[in-house]
This record gives sequence, C-alpha cells and structure tokens, in this order.
Amino acid sequence: MKTKKEKLIPLDNAAKIYPAAMTKKWNAVFAISVYLKEEANKENLKKAVKDLAERFPSFYVRLKKGMFWDYFSKAKDLDIITDSNDICKPINTKDKKRPLFRININGCEIRCEFFHAVTDGGGAMEFVKALILRYLQICGYEIKGAENYGIKEWRDKPCEKEYEDDFLRIYDGSAGKARKGSSAYQIKIDRENERFYRDEVCVSLCQLRKLTRKYNCTVTQFIAAAYSMALIDMYNDDCSTAKKPLRLSIPVNLRKYWKSSTLRNFSSFITADISPDGKMSFEDVLSAIKNEMNNKISKEQLYEDVCRNVADEKMLISRMAPSFLKKPVMKTAFRLFGENNYTSTVTNLGAVKLPPEMEEHINMITVTLGETYINPINCAVVSFADTLCATLSFAGNGFKIVRYFMDILASKGLKVTCACAI
Repeated sequence: MKTKKEKLIPLDNAAKIYPAAMTKKWNAVFAISVYLKEEANKENLKKAVKDLAERFPSFYVRLKKGMFWDYFSKAKDLDIITDSNDICKPINTKDKKRPLFRININGCEIRCEFFHAVTDGGGAMEFVKALILRYLQICGYEIKGAENYGIKEWRDKPCEKEYEDDFLRIYDGSAGKARKGSSAYQIKIDRENERFYRDEVCVSLCQLRKLTRKYNCTVTQFIAAAYSMALIDMYNDDCSTAKKPLRLSIPVNLRKYWKSSTLRNFSSFITADISPDGKMSFEDVLSAIKNEMNNKISKEQLYEDVCRNVADEKMLISRMAPSFLKKPVMKTAFRLFGENNYTSTVTNLGAVKLPPEMEEHINMITVTLGETYINPINCAVVSFADTLCATLSFAGNGFKIVRYFMDILASKGLKVTCACAI
C-alpha cells in the first residue's frame, strides 16, 4: 500500500536567511502577547491551537533540510503550550514533530513566539487574532461580526494566496540596486547571566496623536524619534573614540503596496541615519527620520530591494550550489549587510482592531523583538484600544535605555507607565 507523499513548502525569499544565520544559541524569534482580563485557561487554549491547525497550514510546520534549500513540512505534534517566563528563547528547529512556534501562558498573558522563517509581524498578528477569537469562543463567549474585522474563522478553508511567496509573485526579473552600506555604531552593554529582558512602556494613543498633529508626523515617526533620542543618550554615555554613526532600522510591511494577503514573510526595511556626533535635538532627529522615511518608503524604492534579494536567490550559483556550501556564505552576508549596518530596530505593527465582544476581554496587546545576533536592544510598537505599547527588549544590563525613553516621552507631556518588566 502506497503512503501519501509528504507535502513540502519551500521557504519564502526572506525566510531563507534565518536557518542559515542561526547559531547553536540563537535564532530569530519574536513574540506577540495578549493580556486578558482573567487568567488564561490552558485546556481551552490547547483546543484552540488544535482547531487552527488546518486553517493555518503555513504556521504548523517544521524545518526539513534539503539538498539545495531548506523546506517546511507538516508538524504533527501540537503540544506547544508552556508556562515558561523565558522570552523569545531559540525555537528548536531540529524538532521533527513540533511546529516552529510556541505559546506561553503566564497568568493573564498569552504569548505567541514565532521563528521568523515562518512569518513576519503582519502575518503573525493575523494568526494571533484568530487564536484569541477561537479561544474566547471555546470559553463560551459569543463573538459577533469577527469577519467584518478581517479575523479568520477556524472553520474556513485556507486560501492559497495566504501561503504564497509574494516576493516571487511580484518579481519581474530585474536585478535591483547593488547592496551598499557602512557599518553602524553598536551598543555595548554587559550581558549579565545571558538574561533577556523586556519593558513595556505605555502611553495614551489619543494623547500621542495630538502630539503627532502638532509635529506633523506619523505615530511611527514620533516613536522612532523618541527612541532615537534614548539611543543618543546611550551613545553619549559611551566614552570610546571614533564612534560610528547611529542608524535605525525600520521594517516596512509590503502588503499594502501590493494588496497581498500572504501570511508568510512579506516585509522589507529602510534605515535612517542619525547624527554621527550624537548631538541633536528631538526636533532635529524627528526631521531626519521624516526625511529618510519619506524618501525611502515608496513602492518604487521598496521594489528595488525586493528585486535585489530575489535576484540573488535566482542566480545560477545560488540555485545549483548545495545547501552546506550556501549557508556559510549566507551567514557571512547576514552579518556584513544585515545587523552590522544598523544600531537598533524600531518596528510598528499599527493599531489592532477587534470586535467589541473581543475587546472587552483584553487589557493590552504587545509585541517583543527577540535578541538579535549583534544588536542587544530593540523596540516594537503596537496599539490596542487607547493604549500604545512600545516594548523595549534587551540583553543583559540595558535597563537605562528604558529610563531614557520614558523620560523623553514624559518631557513631551505624555503620561507614561511601565506595564511590566521581566
């Protein structure tokens, strides 16, 4: 009797770098947390996880090594719920049964952690919204009109466009612009006991929007400027000479530019340079970031980056060279042209809209960027109801970045709270 052939899913263009770049102690992991108004029920969450397996086939996958590229194959063990306090620890990519994401329960917090090869922040948020919807339904709550908010129901069949590699879909064969860039200043902190921390800094979204109107900027631009000012304070604390320039990395969701519904990786990033001497006012920094974002975030500019990355993948030597030869080259490129070229990342997943019947059970939603290979401090932003939460994540003794950041926000008249520190 013939056994059914296992279906393999190729990694998308952006995903291919993550298995190549990972080490024994690190791989790219990020998290989305939903804080409920009551303690999470583990058994109900387990059922919700199982119910979504057929709806989200590109999430419930394990990593499989191939001769030329790695692949995803279906994960069969869905026992992925833990009660660990550890944040964004490496996902075990050698596990032959479990998927490349995990879910942690910590009291009222449901924290979903993803290996970046599976999805980006935009795709992960769609999964998390569907998970919380199903969880609340299992808990006995009636949720009306979820489809009006674009939330995916667990009984619906997945659409092929949801797990399409949209980098390849939009690529027209162009070579794209050549890679260039210079190394940026890297923050030096003491990595005490190899611990990884996060602090969730919250402000009123209504208050913040009044400020953005005053400064004629977006929420992302304002937060990026405030975060840059905190980095400048750390930069000025560093007494070393011949320091390199501060440079911020800002991810850009490509879905709105190409009307994409993919749940896989489909984002790019731009960099924003700050003064090399670290002596700038808030207004100066905000102006610099606005100029960089306005000049670099356009469909045409972003497409050049997409073309460059896809063209690299499609080069004959890339396609024909075996995996064991490609991966060391990709790892080196990741360090030379990736994290070494910027100081820190600030990303904004935007405002999360949910039906009122869901909102009434949720206190807060946050996003955490896991530790990166080189950059020890990063910032991730998301808004829910009237709360914008900026999660600063850092390795070791990086607590002063939080104090600097909060002081800068408070100096602009915002009421600032620190929701939790782990």
